[in-house]
Amino acid sequence: MVPITVLIGLFVSPIFAAALPVLERATPLSFDAGSIQEPVATAYDWISGYVSEFPIHSSCNTSERAEIYQGLQEAVLIAQHAKEHILVHGNNSELFKKYFGAGPTGPVLGWYDKIATANRAGVLFRCDDPDQNCATQDNWAGHWRGSNATSETVICELSYTTRWPLAAMCARGFDVATGRTSNYWAGDLMHRLYHTDIVGEGLVEHHADGYHGCVELAAGENYTLAASNSATLSYFAIEAYAYDIAVPGEGCLGKPVEKEDDGHGHGAASSSSSSSMTESTTSSTTATAAPASTTSINPTRVVQVPATTSSATLAQETAGKECHTHADGTLHCV
Repeated sequence: MVPITVLIGLFVSPIFAAALPVLERATPLSFDAGSIQEPVATAYDWISGYVSEFPIHSSCNTSERAEIYQGLQEAVLIAQHAKEHILVHGNNSELFKKYFGAGPTGPVLGWYDKIATANRAGVLFRCDDPDQNCATQDNWAGHWRGSNATSETVICELSYTTRWPLAAMCARGFDVATGRTSNYWAGDLMHRLYHTDIVGEGLVEHHADGYHGCVELAAGENYTLAASNSATLSYFAIEAYAYDIAVPGEGCLGKPVEKEDDGHGHGAASSSSSSSMTESTTSSTTATAAPASTTSINPTRVVQVPATTSSATLAQETAGKECHTHADGTLHCV
């Protein structure tokens, strides 16, 4: 006879077993899918920090700001057109050959694009004359601040009475061969932008000045320097705009006059310091006293000016020009 207790155990055990909770076996790979939250996608903004407009300092009043702003817009316009002219015609363009010789198009396109579309953050135009060059230097229309602020440019009052809009291209007696690109806000501000470290990167220099100097540079053995010559970049942009847009198919080259012997590339007068001079774009550090003999230059001629030259004589020689004195005592007039 089987004990009753054993029978009860046999029949009751399955009941108890059914009532007990079922324990899941956990493994190192087990997880509760329902407890996992989807990661929140973080949007990557690759253009974060891009500034589309050139900053203008609060020291510029409403009218000054309006003129500088319009001038910068026009500098962008001629840079954009210069780039597009090259993209369309390549180095088959006679205009490109004239200004850049047998050089490649890539470096030139890059320098124009720096003004046409690159980030403007850090570049600053101001009107408060922090270095007192507008107040103390005769005929300064503006200047790059140099070591004081390598990406800042000061615009002096003379600019507002001497600069023209692009609407006046090929008007008011202007022609490319005998005129100055700085007659126009676009050409002047393009030149000034290349002085800043952010735009010119310290690579756009002054290898030649003036129309004749630029053409000669392109035709010579150092033609590759034309791509980073600030005057060349300005002249090409102005002439391309004049020929393609302002007066289509004609432009306003004018009649190039036979120039006098210039000092670029000849003897001591063509040192890097003299060939790198440009209108009102010198460093804003206080000019030092002139040495025994200083140099007066315009875009096509460099001459020595004795220290004994009277201020009246010098004023007569530079009348009607924009002049400034470089830190080495050199007087630059254009």
